Parts: sequence; C-alpha cells; structure tokens
Amino acid sequence: MDKLIAMTVEQHDVIDFATLQPPDGFVLSISDHLLWDNVNFHLFTLQAKVNAYLRFIKSGEIEEKFPNSTGQTITIDVVLKFSPPIEAEWFFTRVSSAVNDAGFQFRYRILPLN
Repeated sequence: MDKLIAMTVEQHDVIDFATLQPPDGFVLSISDHLLWDNVNFHLFTLQAKVNAYLRFIKSGEIEEKFPNSTGQTITIDVVLKFSPPIEAEWFFTRVSSAVNDAGFQFRYRILPLN
C-alpha cells in the first residue's frame, strides 16, 4: 500500500497544492493544520512558507513546474484548520499587503468543521 504524503505549512520547500481555478486564476494553497497554542511559532512558520511561495513565483519556477499558470493571476491561499486568535489578525493584514504589493493576490480561510 502506498503511503499518503501530507504536504503542510511546516514543509517550506514544498508547494502544498496548485490549481487553476477560473475565474480566480492560478492558486497556490498552503495547508495549515497547526494549533494556535504557540502563536509566535505558528506565525513564524506561516511567514516562512509564504516567503517560500513568493520566491517560487518570482523566480519563474512556477511557470516551469506549472505551465498553465502563465498569464494567470496568482493567488496564495492559506487554508487554516483552526481559527486564528485575534492577536494574529495583524499578520494576515500585513502579509496580504506585502503579497499584493508584489503583484499577487492573498487570501486566507478557515475550513468549516464537519
């Protein structure tokens, strides 16, 4: 039986998910399963992953690995398993601004509980 390999926010050198989602364009998703019990560690981990995604996009590697991303709007999409605490909201505001200033889109969302 094949092992399931989970791609997560902790693996900075891996693109978790990449999809073409018309009309949104090409979406690079970050899978964040971490609890918020250590807010600083969590934010540092997210920041490292977002920075890795930005390097991937800016270097042109995205177009090499995913040719269908060429000419598309690029969105970094953080998918959270757990709601962030209020003290983390500033982080998402600043990251959104930085990603937008770089010419890309940013969003984050919380998975609904089953």
